[in-house]
Amino acid sequence: MGKQAATADIKHYLFREYSDAAGDRVREIVEYSAEEAAAVALGAETLPEFSGASLRYVQVWVDQEIDGNELQVRTASAVVRFDEHGRFADAEPADQQRAESAEGSFEHDTCVQLAVRKRFPDAFTIH
Repeated sequence: MGKQAATADIKHYLFREYSDAAGDRVREIVEYSAEEAAAVALGAETLPEFSGASLRYVQVWVDQEIDGNELQVRTASAVVRFDEHGRFADAEPADQQRAESAEGSFEHDTCVQLAVRKRFPDAFTIH
């Protein structure tokens, strides 16, 4: 009999950008639970604050157990679009955008670190 598949925590992150009252650019990572992300993807919930927007999205899977000194982390990224009501409209892979953008790589790596830190706060030194 083969090894049983490991279960994983799945984190969902959207990147919000806006200008504050002083006109400075603000970049924020917003985390959503699996339930919230599923409801938005299925059209059961809307995100009116993102009406008409295209946003970067990163999904991070972190295995629930450490195997020796290894931790499995998998990611997927996309550019997601919302209609004028904040309903999920469509998505396309963001791999090319991440490859061409220092910001995209930084954001991706930041999401991985956030997910690992939340799952295993004392197990790893994060650099």
